[in-house]
Amino acid sequence: MAKIDIANEIVKEFPNQEFVAEELVADNTEAELIALQESLRTEKASKPLYKLADRKTQYAEGAFTLVGEQEKELPENPSPQLLERIRAGFIVKVE
Repeated sequence: MAKIDIANEIVKEFPNQEFVAEELVADNTEAELIALQESLRTEKASKPLYKLADRKTQYAEGAFTLVGEQEKELPENPSPQLLERIRAGFIVKVE
C-alpha cells in the first residue's frame, strides 16, 4: 500500500486527531505510518465509547456533543454535568 493511501486511512479513521494526509506522508516513512496507525487503533480500542441512551435526544456542552447514533470517547476532563448525565443513564457506555 502506498504511503498516501495509509495516510488517507489514518485521516479518515481518526478525524478527531486533525491529521493532514500530505503532512503525514512528508514527515513519516511507510513503516512509521503503519506503526502510527496500529498505535492509534490500539489506543482507540482501549478507551470506552459512550452514546445517548435515547437516540432521539442530543447533548451538547462546550466542545463535546452527542447527537442521534453518535459514539464518542469522553473528553480528557469530563465536566460534573457530563458525569451526572452518565450516572443518570442519559448517556451510556457502548457495550
